[in-house]
Amino acid sequence: MTTKARPITPPPVRAEQRVRGLLVINPYSSGMTSRREVSIVSALRERMDLEVRRTERPGHAPRIVEEFRSPDDIDVIIACGGDGTANEVLNGMSLANGTAQERPAFAIIPAGGTNVLARSVGMRNHPVRAIEQLADAIVERRATSINLGTVDERIFMFSAGVGLDAEVVKRMSQRRTGRRPSDLSHLVSILGLYASQRFALGDVMTIDVDGDEEEFRAAMLLVGNTTPWTYVGRIPMHFTPDCTLQDGLDFIAPAHANAAYAMRNAAQAMGVGRRTRMLVDDERARLHHDVDHFTVTCDEPLAVQADGEYLGDRTHIEFGLLRDTVRFVY
Repeated sequence: MTTKARPITPPPVRAEQRVRGLLVINPYSSGMTSRREVSIVSALRERMDLEVRRTERPGHAPRIVEEFRSPDDIDVIIACGGDGTANEVLNGMSLANGTAQERPAFAIIPAGGTNVLARSVGMRNHPVRAIEQLADAIVERRATSINLGTVDERIFMFSAGVGLDAEVVKRMSQRRTGRRPSDLSHLVSILGLYASQRFALGDVMTIDVDGDEEEFRAAMLLVGNTTPWTYVGRIPMHFTPDCTLQDGLDFIAPAHANAAYAMRNAAQAMGVGRRTRMLVDDERARLHHDVDHFTVTCDEPLAVQADGEYLGDRTHIEFGLLRDTVRFVY
């Protein structure tokens, strides 16, 4: 007598084995709609246990995240919004050197106007289309420890600046009445500011790099933690092409800068001349690579920005690097 084999039922997955996620949504991001929010939350809840919190105003995300700093409480914190939302989430995670294993992992759903960090690691530039890729990575616990930059008390993901670039961010933020202006309008504003300075910028700050024997003067400062820093439409801008999230900071600090320099540097960042003759050599650009710490002293208060957010006018600014500070899921 033979018996029919019964199908084997896999053991049930215990609740504690499911990934526990916190989703921080900025409903005012340029790429967010109520329909997309429903799709995102539904897709993630199919794969993990999910807490959902919505930001109500700028600066709200860090307060939300403060409740979930320990990996005993949550496995991954997901920022759903633009680069500003992601920056605020990271600044709420109380990160420090070597804390990657002591904090929840970090992930991004790109729902802003530019989404620099998400696009720089190859994510789809659409919040719903990015979900499948991201959900798989979260459930499979695929994460890479990364370094982050600091400018005084603020953490930044991809770029910061003092002087010209930050002054443009300042002026655009003062005129801003709705969603974030495009990067093309940002570049137009830079050229307009050059014009207001008669297309020439002289040295206005002193930079002191740890380990270097001499200080040097500069007209402006652009700092990168990865590449690209921004996009013009679909075109990435690689001002520091050798910079990665696993290395130190790179920065550009020319002693003098005019409109011709700005246009050549921008063209080179888009790839012109990279394979043949460099349009702006490293010596002229004062390009520094893989730096952990440096200070900037300005002749008078100058604008400072981090990840496209204006931080105020300051005369003394300290830049640093947090190594192995968070596990980035993508």
